[in-house]
Amino acid sequence: MISLPRVQLRKNVIKGAEILEVLHGNPELREYLFSLYECNYSKFFEKLCWIEYFMKKDRLFQPHFRFYIREMRILAYNQLLESYRSLELKYMADAFGVTVNFIDQELARFIAAGRLYCKIDKVNGI
Repeated sequence: MISLPRVQLRKNVIKGAEILEVLHGNPELREYLFSLYECNYSKFFEKLCWIEYFMKKDRLFQPHFRFYIREMRILAYNQLLESYRSLELKYMADAFGVTVNFIDQELARFIAAGRLYCKIDKVNGI
């Protein structure tokens, strides 16, 4: 998910028979994958918390969980932001199931780091 563009994700993962067979046996993982693909961002953030919990417990994934979680959040933010010319922070906060303050701080941090290419208009809440 982290390395594939959306089109390849659909072709190689969403439509892949072997992967769908494995996902059938793991509904949490299936919801995680499909929530991002279907743009259900609040469900995606819930499942991302589940992934984070799993990664923290695994000794091989544990050193990398922060990187993975951050990159997946950036991927989700980019996916939403690419669809619109302008968005209100309130709309984004509602879409991701978080507070306006959280989304404001998170976006500001990623914009300052050059990971998101957008601007925040704090006066108008855009």
